[in-house]
Order: sequence, then structure tokens, then C-alpha cells
Amino acid sequence: MFIAPPHGSPYLASNWSPHLPGPGDVACYSDQLASTASADEPFYVPYPQPPHPTTFGACCLGSTCVETDYFDCRERGGFFRSEISDCFPGTCATGACCRTDASCLDTDGIGGPMDEQVCAGQSGTFLGGAICDADPCARFRIPEGFEIVGVSEGDVWHDFPNANNCGQLVFGAQGEVYSTDPGNEVWLYDNGSLAQITDDPLVPNTLPDINDSGAISWTNDRDGWGGGTVKLLHDGTIVTLGSGAAPSINNHTHVAWYQFHSLPPVYPAEIFFYDGRSTDVLFDDGMSNQGPRINELDDVAWTRYDNSGGPTGWTSDIMRFDGSTVTIMPSSLSLCQRPYINNLTHMGWSCEGGSEIWDGQNVSLLTEGPLSGRGLILDDKGNIAFSKWMYSFWQVWLYRAGGFQPISSDWDLDHSIDNHAGAINDVGEIAW
Repeated sequence: MFIAPPHGSPYLASNWSPHLPGPGDVACYSDQLASTASADEPFYVPYPQPPHPTTFGACCLGSTCVETDYFDCRERGGFFRSEISDCFPGTCATGACCRTDASCLDTDGIGGPMDEQVCAGQSGTFLGGAICDADPCARFRIPEGFEIVGVSEGDVWHDFPNANNCGQLVFGAQGEVYSTDPGNEVWLYDNGSLAQITDDPLVPNTLPDINDSGAISWTNDRDGWGGGTVKLLHDGTIVTLGSGAAPSINNHTHVAWYQFHSLPPVYPAEIFFYDGRSTDVLFDDGMSNQGPRINELDDVAWTRYDNSGGPTGWTSDIMRFDGSTVTIMPSSLSLCQRPYINNLTHMGWSCEGGSEIWDGQNVSLLTEGPLSGRGLILDDKGNIAFSKWMYSFWQVWLYRAGGFQPISSDWDLDHSIDNHAGAINDVGEIAW
């Protein structure tokens, strides 16, 4: 899934506002944004009103009913009822209540329908005419001006997606020729279209990353888990950077990844770095160094595991390379892993007892408690996307402007539906 401003058809159902903070001087493909903007200036995404009215009906704004068309109703932030063409008393008197705990209620709890007064008593947002089965609260869980877009669906495994500042996504998923393709292929989502980048029916292609000029790096896992080769697609050419897995690429087309020396019991692994010309070892101390992330300054963050205690006795350190020195990051928690580093050199990581962030000087708790925050991803504007365990499922949450808000909205108790944060960019888009 992808939270994004609509770039395509003007008929998209959205409460999109054309004013959105833009990325800081990001060079995008020519067929992406027509121009760039500084972090303090808005850029404008064309989203014209349709030349003719769309479906006409009743628009519920709270319990108030307005006769208008579908487009105008969504622009007002209302809930549209196409089966009702005229407003009558009571049309919007019952509906759904969206509460701050991400729940949706359409009854008052004692056998009656949900109404605006009951919802207000529960500190919720009332949607007249809505029913919870349709999940009307989904667009109240995301920042104003954004919508949830389905990028790739189906009963196949999807890797964590990565995104650039031009709104492009890459991820691994099963190829189109399912009968002959045993593993994943690399896919690119670009402005509403989806394209398969790799076509290797014998070997999985997984864990891709993309930079703002469209260069893609991924793992060609020919030799088994964690022991494949790292590929780079740049200027229309695919090259092999070396053995390893899980590459991270920056806008200089520099790439960091890890490679195992051997497998059980210690799983020693080293961090590799490609500077655009040659590949070299960045760090190797005999421990299991995994999951590097690189920023635009060529700083690299990763997890160093000590597996000498066996499967249940492992420990870990969060590591950072700043161009000359490797530092063990301070932490008040244990079993920390999956660090992320942004271009301000701020970092975030997940631990057994919560999650922590480093602002360049001090470490502080972002979330507290087991499973309260996993897979932190930071943009350069103070926003953090992460996954949180709620009601037996993983859900995507956003830390923004000093507060927390839920993003994903899959609460299907009949199916195991987990949502895991994969990427956030400086435009404010989130992929999971």
C-alpha cells in the first residue's frame, strides 16, 4: 500500500489539497514533477475538478446533509451516499464513529445506532451515513491531503517496499509467469503504473532499493538466504557489485550491503560499500554485521549481532560509520536492531522493550513496551513511520508533529493481515 497525493486521474476519490510541502531540491525523472521546490515552498500537483458533475447524491458532513456530487463531497471531507439523491431528515443521523484508538463503531454499544451525540461522548469523529464494514475511517487515519493507493495486491509474498522522493516504489513480489517463477522479481511502481524490472525464472530477486534518479539495487539470491549477489540497474545497464544481500542505495549511486562469511552458529558477516567505481569492505570484526542503511553523506548504520550465545542468547549493538569512524550507539534497551539513518544523521531503531531515536546528540525513547514500535523509518522533516502490534496484528503508525497517528486499517479477525512500514520520503509519502 502507498499513501500519496494523487498524481493521475482527476476522478480519484480524495480529499486532496493541492498545497503540500515539497522535497528539498530533489532531482526527479523528467516525467515526474515538472519542477522541484525547497523544503519551505509548496509545489503543486495538478488535480482539476472534473468538467462535468460526477454521481449526484447526498453528502453527509457529520449529521448534516448536503445535496451535491461525489467529487464535491469528497473535497468537503464528507461521506457520499449515491443511493440517495435528495436530503431528508435523518439521512445522516446515523453513521460511524472513528475513535482515536483507530476503532470504528456503528452502534452505541447498547443495541442502538451510532449518532453524533454518542460519538462526541466517545471523543470520536462522526461520519453520518457511513458503516464500519466499508472502513470509512481509513481516510481519517492519514494526514490531510493524502489518500491510500493499492499498488500491488494478490496472494503472493511482497518484500518491504522502498521509495524515493519522486514517488517511485520498488519491491519484490512474484513474477507474472507464476508457473515457472519460484521466487520474487523486482517491481517498480511509477505514477500509477506497475512494471516488472527483473525476469529470472530460476532465481529470486528481492529487497530492492531505489534512489531519486531511478537507479535500483537489489539481491539476486542465487546462493541461498543472505548469500546471493548484489545487482545495480543504472543508466539502463545491470551490473553485479559483489556477493551479499539487502543493499541500500543513495543519490550518489553509492551502495552498502552485507555478506555472510559462513552460516551457523555465529553467522559472521561484513559490511560492503560501493563508491560508484569500486567495491571494498567497510567493516568486518568477525561478528554478524547485517542490514546496513546509507544516507546522502555516505554515513552507514547497521546492526552488529553477537550470536555466540546461541539462538536464544544473542545480543546486539547499533553501529554507525560517519565517513571515518565506526561508533557503537548508546542505548538503554536490549536486543536492538534494524537501524535507519536520515540525511540529518538522525537515527532510529527497534529494541525488545520499545524503540529509540538519536537526534545527533542524545538518545531518547520514541515508543515504550514490547512490540510498540518496529522498523522505524525517518524522513528529513521529523516524521517517523513504524509498525506497532495492535489487537493481534501489526499496523503502520506515523509520528508527526510531536504526536502519533495510526495509518493502516486492516482489522480482519478472520484473516491474518499484518501491515509493516517499508518507506517514508520527504514528500510525506509512506509505503508498506
